[in-house]
Amino acid sequence: MLETAFFHIKPGGAVLICPDFVKETFKNNYTEHGGSDGPDRAIRYLIWEWDPDESDTECIAEFVYVFRYENGKITTEHERHIYGLFEKDTWFDIIGSVGLKPEIIPDILEG
Repeated sequence: MLETAFFHIKPGGAVLICPDFVKETFKNNYTEHGGSDGPDRAIRYLIWEWDPDESDTECIAEFVYVFRYENGKITTEHERHIYGLFEKDTWFDIIGSVGLKPEIIPDILEG
């Protein structure tokens, strides 16, 4: 993916890479939940991110959705996503290996 991005940018161009987290900032057993209600339908969700093996470069995110339909029927869905979980230096090495110049730009909204 990074090689393709490098191929498509013009000289002086940029590629924005925004991982949700790196290994140094990953919060094991992090959860998030929410949802919304419409006039006839509603949804609730739960996201649970966890790392069953802290010695590897993967973590898991479990997504659970609860849907309420117009007729009052409730259904649920579950998805499992396996994410790559890399240290900051690994990201820099990979990005640099394709010819890009990695740079951290602070998130001004994180304050």
